Amino acid sequence: MAKIEKDELVEYTTLILSLEEGDREFAIIKELSVDGQTYVALSPFVGADEVSDDIYFYRYDIEDGEPTLGVIPDDADDEFEAVADAYDEWLDEVMFDQMSE
Repeated sequence: MAKIEKDELVEYTTLILSLEEGDREFAIIKELSVDGQTYVALSPFVGADEVSDDIYFYRYDIEDGEPTLGVIPDDADDEFEAVADAYDEWLDEVMFDQMSE
């Protein structure tokens, strides 16, 4: 997957997920809407201010005024592919815009 590089410092909205191996901080890279469902693309931090190239997709909803994340089930290959395609399209747009500058 292509890496987005910029000359200026990028600030991310972050969140902390409690995982089996402990709490981990993630940057919210992009919010996506696919077939009426909202998703977020998250990337874990690998240093104080650097995000990994790894991207994780989660369902994103607001319930009772609070944001909630949900996993895309393992058996939902079509859903995952649709979200990954939307992310790739967005990434292509960003890369094109950077080349045009």
